[in-house]
Amino acid sequence: MYSKYGALPEAEIMFSKLVHLDTVAWNAMLSAYIEMEQGDKALSLYGYMQKQGTSPDHLTFVIALQACGIIGEKQQAFQKGETYFLDIGRALHLDIKRKGYASHVPIANTLVSMYGKCGSIEEAEDVFNTLGDRDIISWNAMLSACNEQGQGDKTLWLYREMQQEQLVLNEITLMCVLQACSERGNLAICEKVHFDIVANNMGKISPLISTLINAYGSCARTADADSVFDECIDLTFVTWNACIASHVGDRNSFASLYMFERSKLTGIMPDSITFTSVLSACSHNSLVVEGISYFTSMIIDDRERTHFNIMIDLLGRAGDFKKIQSILKRMPMQPDLTVWLCILGACSTHGNLELAEVAFENAVRMHPEQSTAYVLMSNIYVDAQLPHSVIDAIKKKSGLATFTV
Repeated sequence: MYSKYGALPEAEIMFSKLVHLDTVAWNAMLSAYIEMEQGDKALSLYGYMQKQGTSPDHLTFVIALQACGIIGEKQQAFQKGETYFLDIGRALHLDIKRKGYASHVPIANTLVSMYGKCGSIEEAEDVFNTLGDRDIISWNAMLSACNEQGQGDKTLWLYREMQQEQLVLNEITLMCVLQACSERGNLAICEKVHFDIVANNMGKISPLISTLINAYGSCARTADADSVFDECIDLTFVTWNACIASHVGDRNSFASLYMFERSKLTGIMPDSITFTSVLSACSHNSLVVEGISYFTSMIIDDRERTHFNIMIDLLGRAGDFKKIQSILKRMPMQPDLTVWLCILGACSTHGNLELAEVAFENAVRMHPEQSTAYVLMSNIYVDAQLPHSVIDAIKKKSGLATFTV
């Protein structure tokens, strides 16, 4: 109960006061950590449970695998190289086999999901292919695993397999397929799924409709995206975000901004995803004044790295290096490689040698093996029309001499 209300410290206190800890008690505390996305704590508690001599049951294994998936998903998002969570997942898989739970469908489904979130699509497929009694959750777990690793083609292939087996698809299945359509730009399947949504009376499921709008936008069918949006009865902020995002790549960039202003009139509060779309629309169409205005209107604590990166890209396209330097000073986090390469590209276009050298030094310091920075900087020196002797000396000092442009 405490975990359902987000009161994790109170849940921990109650757990610590229990004299006789059975498997149900351990599972309750483990579930509390999963509720709060505390994967590390869940695995630590699982290890302590083992030391105390309590044997895990099938639910314990499901929870422990979920913990690995939570950690793996976070690590994948931040592109860190740690794999301890995957090693723990594999160890759990071995324990599951020893306990005779390998054919237990809920555990197998969680294994597929865990391997997908931890970046091992091959192991997810192995579990899925050896599972004899697959339910719709099994298929959805495999579809999600493929999407997690950017393998939309496999998702669409599995969707065709499901159709051949005449499985009853639910909204999770269709959302996974639409996400793959967005990635691959597959309009034909997107339209097929749209038909399935209408035929099965799923038009009131807001997350599904939002995903459909996003898929049409990714397939460059903004008119269809608008049509779905206009027919939507329950307009949530997710639906509005999907419609705003669907117009980001439009030639008519003001469509995104128009939808954004409309959403505000209905009382919808913009979130970080909303501003990512709006700022991207401004950047794609060089709307500097509008971009600065929207960026300034954001709550300072809500600004994320993505928002700063988009603003630097927008200002770089316009050659406004004073404002770029101002934003660099105000960033609450360290600029990443994307920012420095963006600045290098802008310096190459607009001929700013001084800032280019700063960007180059930072880019090389962060990723010395990345060749893009060397190529851009070499071109900037050539375009600056410096004497060849000076260029050669600079290249030798900076390491550019080892790269051929």
